[in-house]
Amino acid sequence: MQKTTTKTTRPIYDIATEIRREWRKPYFGAVPYLEAMSTLAVIDDAYGYDSGRSIVTYFLSNAMTWRGDVARRCKAELNALLKAPPVVICETCGDIKGTLENPCCSQCANPEAMY
Repeated sequence: MQKTTTKTTRPIYDIATEIRREWRKPYFGAVPYLEAMSTLAVIDDAYGYDSGRSIVTYFLSNAMTWRGDVARRCKAELNALLKAPPVVICETCGDIKGTLENPCCSQCANPEAMY
């Protein structure tokens, strides 16, 4: 019998909660980005006019002084989110947008409706 495992990513606000719990005195430059991350669920969310991707990128650049096992794990998790392709929501069905080979809905099977 073959075991299959699926790796799910935590919401960014959960990662931010762990960071606040573990990093007792965060670098002052990281604090506003850490606060913004606590409002983000996924990397493609926005915080005001800033994208979630830019918030996480700026947090990571200001978190260079945070070290240790938890820091490495959290930073790796955030970097993995940055490397993931953007999620595009279908305006027709509200689902995650598919591809022409695997459309998200019957209307999206029409190539003109895809993009």
